[in-house]
Amino acid sequence: MAILVFGHKNPDTDSVVAAIAEAAMLNSREGAGTAEARVQGEVTPETKFVLEKFGLPTPEMLGDVSGQDVALVDTTNSMELPEEIEEANIRFVFDHHRLGGLNTTSPFEGWFRPYGSTCTILKKVADEYGDEIPQEIAGAMVCAILSDTVLFRSPTTTDDDREVVGELAKIAGIDDYMELGLEMLKVKSAIEDDSATDLINRDFKGFDFGGKKMGIGQIELVDITMFYPKRLQVVNEMKKMREERGYWGVMMLITDVMKEGSLILIDSEDNARVGEILKRDLSSGEGYIDKMMSRKKQVVAPLSAEL
Repeated sequence: MAILVFGHKNPDTDSVVAAIAEAAMLNSREGAGTAEARVQGEVTPETKFVLEKFGLPTPEMLGDVSGQDVALVDTTNSMELPEEIEEANIRFVFDHHRLGGLNTTSPFEGWFRPYGSTCTILKKVADEYGDEIPQEIAGAMVCAILSDTVLFRSPTTTDDDREVVGELAKIAGIDDYMELGLEMLKVKSAIEDDSATDLINRDFKGFDFGGKKMGIGQIELVDITMFYPKRLQVVNEMKKMREERGYWGVMMLITDVMKEGSLILIDSEDNARVGEILKRDLSSGEGYIDKMMSRKKQVVAPLSAEL
């Protein structure tokens, strides 16, 4: 059976493209049919744009992984993985997040780096093994890195991310990758027809902070005012989601990429405490934080340390 390569639930562009890239590398290295990319949910409009632009098919949906050989990309968070993940044989893991409670029954090959994107890690893996990255996959990887680093504006961005994007752009024949990044941002910002549920689930992840389970979503827009007509609907959906899923709290970051800041919406058992940790009064359930761009570094890290 083929190794199934997949990322987290509610997959973003980095998660999907990383799965495609790693599957291609394994097939190149060990023979066709060695690995197959999968997804754990519908792809976002941005991801669809990227795959169509570079002529890549959308991976099939992941099924039951019990007894399957698997490779994980972009997560080790048990809340973002299949329920039966501990019944799978984990062969590879590639991630740029904190360790998230993954338990394994046997050793695996793991690549963990504090880069801005999993695709940056996979370019380093390709260099290590001497793998050639196909032109179309290189182009998609450029997009994935630009997406995860928010066009290099996120504090998670590293020099390695910038260097790798330049190298991949040459392989893909992309003359102006920042222009391509802005195209993606425009696609991501087209939220007029999206429901509140769609917006929350577009990039939503679950976390366990010392027994306090939180769901944290993020949407990135070219102009935050585009979100205002959806605000009340999203707030009401957040409250409903917290009750139905038993979360301690649900948070949304509405990030203005050009102004480099985020509107925080929060519905939790202690909004004031969350605000203290993030150094902004959130007792009313919302607040704008200048220079906040990264959920991973500027929200999850402090909440994990303090809650």
